[in-house]
Parts: sequence; C-alpha cells; structure tokens
Amino acid sequence: MNIAVVGAGAIGSYLGGMLSNESMNVSLIARGEHLKQMKKNGLTLKTNNHEKTIKATFTDSMDAIKGADLILFTVKSPDTLKTAREMMPFVKKEASILTFQNGVSNEEVLADLYGEKQVLSGAAHISAQVAAPGAVKQEGNHLFFIGSLSDDNCQKAKEVVQLFENSGINARSSDRIIERKWRSLFGMSLLILCLL
Repeated sequence: MNIAVVGAGAIGSYLGGMLSNESMNVSLIARGEHLKQMKKNGLTLKTNNHEKTIKATFTDSMDAIKGADLILFTVKSPDTLKTAREMMPFVKKEASILTFQNGVSNEEVLADLYGEKQVLSGAAHISAQVAAPGAVKQEGNHLFFIGSLSDDNCQKAKEVVQLFENSGINARSSDRIIERKWRSLFGMSLLILCLL
C-alpha cells in the first residue's frame, strides 16, 4: 500500500512513522530543518519507552503523492485550501484523503474539491511534538477516531482503522465524526473561557 503524509509535523510524522513497514510504502512531505534532518538521518520516533529510526521517503515535493492509496492530510488549518489545490494534479481518483486537523471546516474545503466520497475525517487525541528537527516524541495514551463524510464510504473508514490498528496505532471508527469534532471544539472553547 502507498501512503503519503502531507504536512509531516508532529502528528503526521508520528502516523507516517508508525505506518512505515515492509508492506507500506510511506512518503512524508515536510519542509524546513525537520525535512533536512529526516533526509539525512531518517525519522527518529520516540513512543513512551521505545525509540526507532524510520527509513521512508522524505521530500517537499507533491510529486510523492502520485500513486498514493491513502493521503494523510495534516497541514495547519490556514493552509488547507492552498495545499489541497497544490496536490490536486497528483491525487488519483480512488485515493482516500484522511484529514487530521484542528477545526471543523477543513473537511468542507476538501469535499468541495474532491467530493465527499474521497474524504475521511479524523480526530486525534494524542500528545506528540517535534522534539528536535527529525525527531518526534509521543507520550502517554493516544486514540484516533476516523469516520466518513458520506454513508456509502463507511467501509473505507473501517479499513483505515484496521490499518492503523495493525500498525500499533489505537484507532476507532466513528459514524458521527463531525459531531465528535464539534463537541471537542466546544469543550476546548469552554475550557479557554474558564481560564480567562
């Protein structure tokens, strides 16, 4: 299976690193010093008490998306439209685009460009950070929820959940993924108000 990570920061690099194995062809699209170090030394992935070096394709070129069966879309929300347009010429029609981003409007932007059936939505509950360029550290428990935007694409979401689980990533399917993300956003807004 071919997987491309668009916007390989903390979460994107974590997912790309975990999914990278002998049966997965993973490409991480990143930039800056993080990309430079990964190209030089690979990706160092630290998860609780484990550390490993990931060898994959590290690039800043959208050309790496060609042939991808699954695209993990993890760019910052303000960059969604620009990046989604940039990658359009390289995305094959049968590819699934799974977004893990803050906010609840990114799915709408992607669906407008690619159609609801091609887009999956995810909610990430994880503590991960780029500890140093080329190194990502994940601590504590984690859980990823994955769901489809259309009723006729639920099976694809379940297949991706199984893919994650097989790679050691805790994941669950959700038939109300957008509602879940709204609840999470509302809860975070309340927390911020309480702290003011």
